[in-house]
Amino acid sequence: MTLPEIAVAHTHVFERFSCCLKEHFSDSNQHSATDINVSSVKAFRNLVSGEDDELSAAYAHFHKMVEQEQSAVRNATLAAVVQLKEESTAIHAVVREGLAITGRTDLNTKTLMASTERLHRYLESMIVLQFYPLFGI
Repeated sequence: MTLPEIAVAHTHVFERFSCCLKEHFSDSNQHSATDINVSSVKAFRNLVSGEDDELSAAYAHFHKMVEQEQSAVRNATLAAVVQLKEESTAIHAVVREGLAITGRTDLNTKTLMASTERLHRYLESMIVLQFYPLFGI
């Protein structure tokens, strides 16, 4: 059930409740506030006790629609949580892969730095050997 349907059922319950009050007070022109309050309480008791069949049916329909809406919201929430879990699992896998690539890149960088250092020392030694005879040392 949709929210508009629940609103219609809710409206029907209260319209029936109001109608019961109007029927009760249409007999005479003057009523005290106490009469209205007592009648309201009686009409509400009829609603709760189920003595008014049409009102009880409308009230039951309203509650049924509310329960159906709660079920729909619960199912939508569950579906969203499942989707979020799947997406977070996929993101976690991508992050782990990124960390693995970063680790390999770090190792390759260290290897490159060590090779560059060896090459630098070799070139320095070659330069020294080339210029060594020039200085007569």
